[in-house]
Amino acid sequence: MKFSKEIRIGTLAIIAIALSIWGYKFLLGKNVLQRSNVFYIKYHYVDGLRESNPVQVNGFQVGTVQALDIDPNNLDTVIVTIDMRKDIPVPKGTIARLMAPSPLGTRVIVLEFGGECCAESGDYLKGETFGMVKSLLSPDDLTEYMQRLKIGIGAIVDTLKNSTLEGGNDPLAKTMKDITASMENLHQITNSLNVILANSSKSLQASFANLASITGNIKDNNAHISALLGRLDTISEQIQSADLGSSFENLSGNLGQTLDSLRLMIATTQATMASANGLLQGVNQGEGSLGLLAKDDQVYVEMQRTLRNLDLLLQDFRLNPKRYVNVSVFGKKQKIYEMPADDPAFMKDSIKH
Repeated sequence: MKFSKEIRIGTLAIIAIALSIWGYKFLLGKNVLQRSNVFYIKYHYVDGLRESNPVQVNGFQVGTVQALDIDPNNLDTVIVTIDMRKDIPVPKGTIARLMAPSPLGTRVIVLEFGGECCAESGDYLKGETFGMVKSLLSPDDLTEYMQRLKIGIGAIVDTLKNSTLEGGNDPLAKTMKDITASMENLHQITNSLNVILANSSKSLQASFANLASITGNIKDNNAHISALLGRLDTISEQIQSADLGSSFENLSGNLGQTLDSLRLMIATTQATMASANGLLQGVNQGEGSLGLLAKDDQVYVEMQRTLRNLDLLLQDFRLNPKRYVNVSVFGKKQKIYEMPADDPAFMKDSIKH
């Protein structure tokens, strides 16, 4: 009986498809030509476990991982489906341990048989998860290694202690002594810093209280200074509107320059006051490094003397404005300035340390 060409081609195609399916399943670790049993295991953590990973008994592969799925009744649990050879009986008390025998992270399921025989296909097995160290070592070996490690650490500690107490030229003993001396020096330094800070805190607080008082006085006198500038502006405008001739042009220009200088001085003073207020707020909040000023008494004295001179300058400018601004509208000769007998500039310096 002869077969047509189309029948032969179809038969070859069916065989090729079947071989492809069988090869794909075989690569996944499942032999479709061999009968098997299916079991289910629940785990809470399956990192590194993949489909086709081996299922072993005493190091012998008896099956593969067929699928991994989330438990619909408990989203924190993963259901692992394993496919095992049908000729190997599985007791009902079998424990399926998820282990990592390799540092590369490859996971395998190792079955530990126990209990009555036998579990049926489709049953759930009890699952346990072992870490890498516990997977590589048995419980007895782990206990022995931990005991040896404890003994070794104890010997090292005893060696360090004996080297430190006995002294000698041992480099380890010298290192321990140097470390002890360094810690003692550090303790002394911290105690000294605490004493310095405690002694200088009162001086620092007094200095900033004085600075706050001075800036407050300047702020309170802003109204008087602004009124003085307003009066000078009025005088300048009256001189310009009077049209007294070219003889007063130079005087008006000089007066304008004087006013600009005074405005600049007031603006600088106000900016200084704002910076001082910000500095005080920062110091009250523990910011900055101005605490070093408390140790330098000369800086404090010079600061007090400078602020007193500024106060005398403002007072003299208020009491004797003719010393700084000479205005002659009708050409009247200016009187010669006479120094008062109680000039505060010549009073005894009241700065106290």
